[in-house]
Amino acid sequence: MLLLLAASAAAVPTFTDLGFVVTPPATGSFAQGVNAPTVAWDGSQYVMYFEAPAPAADVPSDCGSTYTIGRATSADGLAWTLDEAPVLGPDRADSASAFSCAVSQPAVVYEGGTFHLFFTMGDEKPDGGIANYQAGIGYATSTDGVAFTVVQAPTPLGDRDDTPSGETTDTGTPVYEWHAPDGGAQILTIGMPSVTLVDGTIHLVYLSSTWLHAAKYDLATSTWSLWDQAVSDVWVSDTTWAHYGVFSPSVFCDAAGIGLLIGGYTDSAYATRGAGFATSTDLVEWTLDEALATDGVPFASLSHLDVMPAGPDFLVYYGMTDPASGLKAIGLGVTATTWGTPDGRSCETDADTDTDTDTDTDTDTDTDTDTDTDTDTDTDTDTDTDTAIDSGADTAVDISDTGTDGATGDCGCTSTTTGGGVGVWAAALGALALLRRRRA
Repeated sequence: MLLLLAASAAAVPTFTDLGFVVTPPATGSFAQGVNAPTVAWDGSQYVMYFEAPAPAADVPSDCGSTYTIGRATSADGLAWTLDEAPVLGPDRADSASAFSCAVSQPAVVYEGGTFHLFFTMGDEKPDGGIANYQAGIGYATSTDGVAFTVVQAPTPLGDRDDTPSGETTDTGTPVYEWHAPDGGAQILTIGMPSVTLVDGTIHLVYLSSTWLHAAKYDLATSTWSLWDQAVSDVWVSDTTWAHYGVFSPSVFCDAAGIGLLIGGYTDSAYATRGAGFATSTDLVEWTLDEALATDGVPFASLSHLDVMPAGPDFLVYYGMTDPASGLKAIGLGVTATTWGTPDGRSCETDADTDTDTDTDTDTDTDTDTDTDTDTDTDTDTDTDTDTAIDSGADTAVDISDTGTDGATGDCGCTSTTTGGGVGVWAAALGALALLRRRRA
């Protein structure tokens, strides 16, 4: 387990908004807009995944909307090249698929040659409905970042078929039982996943409605660990900037531990928003920062955000509506206009052992034999033998060490809330014991 040895207040950083860095192309799969960015560093380039809606004419009759996940790459984080085709789309071939209508809100972490991609799933809309079913969060992997294999869909965070006693809302929409307070809650939404990876364990945070939840996935054993309650209660009780709920979490690990940048609602109508930062050792107990400043980048207009450490600096990629085109586009805010090599989202605890074994064995054997024969009128033979042996063994071993957007952000899923907002934290809230960055 990670351990924060200390926590200290950190100054709210100043951001520079660099504006839109990825805009929808004039034609092709992503011409209707690009949104909900998630960015990885694979050791040589930035790799971004984003959601993109299909034109209304291409949406099947059993779906409320259709979303795919696209990919873009960059050498510097500023100039991006978009792939022509999506890397992941709805599964129309399998009638039992949980994402027959949409895949959206991607979250990626890169580690050891593998891209781990989580995404929100949208299934066919109910009879008489207008929006896709919220079908949970899926998980896929890829070694080249392009061809993905779906590993789990949905992940075991709950199942829409676990409808408690067949209950429905006033509009007749079934209520599902996601993994939420007391093991289940009557809520309609799940999504906005974000992931980081520490010592072979994926740390996942996600939203059920406007509440933050968390889970862990051990890659070696393919085992999930879930929490039976929301972990965002502290935000409601201790803050004003997220007193009415949270949205768009972005989690990562660095020298401060597990960091989380997250948006929050400041009023019961979800009309005003804030953003803040928090750190944790276990995804359950969080140390909160103050609200982030609302100048520099258009926090109140954002629908999604994704934060990445780059040395001492932070990059925030965000999605919002481009006033010029009316379409979703992706922008960038930074804490410094030049920054270091990105750290990605993968960390490892490091217990380096430096073993220095010095064995010094010194054996000194001194034999002195003196024979003196003196002959005079008497015969006198004097033989004196003196043998001195000094043997010392010394062994020393030294071991030391060491626009109004839905809470799901205009994706292909049901949304019951509004909003978006963003901020970035530029200084560490704590020091991580024995933690070093594994650069991909």
